[in-house]
Amino acid sequence: MLRHVLNMHTTADNEHRCEICGFVSTTRTALRQHKRFKHNPEKKHKCTMCEKAFKTPTLLKEHMATHTGIDLYSCAYCEASFKSKSNRYTHYRRHHPAEYNATIVKRDLPKAISSYEMVTAASVSNQNTIVNQMESLNQAEIG
Repeated sequence: MLRHVLNMHTTADNEHRCEICGFVSTTRTALRQHKRFKHNPEKKHKCTMCEKAFKTPTLLKEHMATHTGIDLYSCAYCEASFKSKSNRYTHYRRHHPAEYNATIVKRDLPKAISSYEMVTAASVSNQNTIVNQMESLNQAEIG
């Protein structure tokens, strides 16, 4: 319990600072996560269609959407759809700022579209590989 309190409930006097870039975190866990994502050059998640590799399964999944042409995310306010969360966020800021700002505190953004059915219908030469990779990425996000 003491370790939990020291790690998770620190004060400004006991901040956790990244020695590489100066990022400040309130917990050691968040600092470790920051270092692993921002400063680790290792990209374990490789695309089977091209030579690109990514740090997270989600980034690879969004990249795979460029090969399949499938949009993974949808707008909560109109019919627009997107291959990445960042594109959806940009759309919200540009086209729906009032609605987005009013609801951001009340609820999370809409979840990713379940794309398994769309992927199986994708007209890509290496269709089975993409479907298998998308399924394993979905499992990696869950697990």
